[in-house]
Amino acid sequence: MNVVKCGAFLTMLYRLMPESLVAVLAISALDTAVTTLIIGPPLRVFTFSRIEAEADLRAALMRAQQYAEEIVLFRGGDRELARCQRQLDGILGIQRSRRDWAAGCGGYRGLVDWVTNLVPTLLIAPAYFRGDVEF
Repeated sequence: MNVVKCGAFLTMLYRLMPESLVAVLAISALDTAVTTLIIGPPLRVFTFSRIEAEADLRAALMRAQQYAEEIVLFRGGDRELARCQRQLDGILGIQRSRRDWAAGCGGYRGLVDWVTNLVPTLLIAPAYFRGDVEF
C-alpha cells in the first residue's frame, strides 16, 4: 500500500512541478545516506554492547549462585554484590546511552518529515499564486 501511495505522490509532484520531485528525491537520498551511515552503526554497537553486558551479568549471577557456599564461608558477599552491581550499572548505562541516541534520532526523523512536507509546498507555492497550478 505504501508503494502505491509513494508512486501516486511522486507522479503528482512530477505533473505539478518536476523541480519539486527532484527536491524530494534529493532529500530522500540524503536521508537514506544519513540513516545508514550515521544513525545505524551506533545502534548496532549499542545492541551488541547490551547483549554482551547482559551475558556478563548472567555469568556473574550464575557464578554467585554456583559458589554461594564458598562466598558465604569466605565472607565474599560484598565483593560479589559489588561485581553484580557493576554489571547491572553497565547495562543501565548502555540503555541510557541508547535511549538518548534514539531520542536524537526521533528529533532527526521529525525534522526530515517536516522538511519533506515543507519543501514541495514552498516550491509549488509561487506557481499556485501566479495561477499556473490549481488547488
